[in-house]
Amino acid sequence: MHRLVFWGAVAVALVPFVVSAVTVFVDGRGYHSFEDNALTELNVRDIGHHAVELGVFNRFGWHHLGPAVFYVLAPVYRALGSRSFGLLIGALILNAAAVVGIALVARRCAGIGFGVAALAGATIVSNSLGSVFLRSPWTPNLIVLPFMLVVLLSWSLAEGDTVALPWAALVASFVVQLHLAPTPPIVFTLVAGLALGARRLRSNDLRDPSAATGRRVLVTAGVLAVMWFPPFMDVVTHSGGNLQSVVHDFLTRSPSGTLAGGYRVVARQLAIPPPWLGRNPLPHGDLWYGPAVRHGAIPWIGMALVLAVVAAWRAGQHQALRFGAVVAVALVAEIVGISRIAGPLYHWDLTYVPVTAMLAALAGAYCAWSALPTRTRLAWARPAAGVLLIGALVVPASMLTVTSSDPTRLQDYDGSLGVSLVERDTLRSLRGAKEPVFVRVLDSSPTGYGNLAAMVLLLDQHGFHAVVGDAWRSIFPHSSIHTTSAVGAVVTLLSLSGAPRYQPAPGERRVAGNPADKLNAPVGGGRLPPGTPVVFLAPGLPAGDLPPAVMGPGRRRNG
Repeated sequence: MHRLVFWGAVAVALVPFVVSAVTVFVDGRGYHSFEDNALTELNVRDIGHHAVELGVFNRFGWHHLGPAVFYVLAPVYRALGSRSFGLLIGALILNAAAVVGIALVARRCAGIGFGVAALAGATIVSNSLGSVFLRSPWTPNLIVLPFMLVVLLSWSLAEGDTVALPWAALVASFVVQLHLAPTPPIVFTLVAGLALGARRLRSNDLRDPSAATGRRVLVTAGVLAVMWFPPFMDVVTHSGGNLQSVVHDFLTRSPSGTLAGGYRVVARQLAIPPPWLGRNPLPHGDLWYGPAVRHGAIPWIGMALVLAVVAAWRAGQHQALRFGAVVAVALVAEIVGISRIAGPLYHWDLTYVPVTAMLAALAGAYCAWSALPTRTRLAWARPAAGVLLIGALVVPASMLTVTSSDPTRLQDYDGSLGVSLVERDTLRSLRGAKEPVFVRVLDSSPTGYGNLAAMVLLLDQHGFHAVVGDAWRSIFPHSSIHTTSAVGAVVTLLSLSGAPRYQPAPGERRVAGNPADKLNAPVGGGRLPPGTPVVFLAPGLPAGDLPPAVMGPGRRRNG
């Protein structure tokens, strides 16, 4: 009966994923990836055709550590016809797998009741992060649920469960390759879990005395070898490669944060009521999170966790004590990691922070429950189980409100629509054009960079070899960088406001977009998005005569 309740709760938690997938298939098949997601899709398209050894780009000129996400998304993307909406479905599958993993690991550590509680916590945080979170292929969003799984796997290791070793290596490697921001809490929680687990393995209180620890260590080594082979090849073939750039940047760039700033970020998520119980737990203006944390908050949940851990220790509840210790280590490591961030503090560097705060609340509740006398726990067992079951049912149901069929809920809707409005005319004008097609942008706003990435992807999807200037080498995949002696055509992208001032070169003509269009004007029952590009086309030129490619905004996403 208990197993039926558990799997029923898991099934209910997966309903929003199914509804979101249906939304994508019904209303999102015409979706065009834009901005960072377009670059992710370009890398996914390179799988099987070019060597993909690096992760997504970083605003400091290097890439994140590995390409694991591209290899994970590629099979789903290919199976769905190599179209942009395949990334949305791939993100849904990845997050759904993380939710199932969270439930299974939590149940293995502390039973069915705790498994259902962890499931409810995961859905609460997912709900708070917004309407497109579940299906967002943007890497700062993709790390959130897998990060929670890593913390729970660290607790499983702390219990001496060697089965968790290869899984921890797999998921932790995936998250660290996706984004460096959560690396400090991941490393320290894994170290804490391994240290506590090793102590248990040396004792007589083992969960599985016959566990083939040696075999699992070998499997773990194999998992690490496979996960880190592409970045290793980049180091070997490029004299230190991207890893050398990352290390050099961290050693030479002075962090702009402080421990006090890191504490305020974390404390804000531990306040009462916690932001992750509502919507938008990381409020930001103009993409910058800094102004939101100028004033501190009282970390009531953190203080409650400390008291509950002490109570569990006094009551001899070592299992709850270890979970509380692992979460506490994650919180402290987060504070230190945030304090080491260079440059402005953006919300995309902090998407995982609400998860740790939710785990702190969960750990505090579990420690407090474990510290209660046995008679009291038995008396309250049924009411507590009822609350957990209601939470596991109500929270996913509330998430259905953000998975409606409204197409504006799709990722980067405005950018996607803007590109789709110029798609047909641009492709028609390029019929018979020789390759490669050189794409440049003369729009220094963030939308300009997004339109450039989206146009290169659009042309690649339709069989053109689209390339950009060498100035974009640190951002675009190597296969999209211009290296030949000439080009077959030049596509220039401008904003609606900048197009009237543009002086076309001889032979260059406008082929798509109308600079006379007014922003937010009705378009096919919708509205004209502010980032809609105006496209000019010029015939092929020798490399020496190529027009300059504007670098675009210095502030791009992806951390």
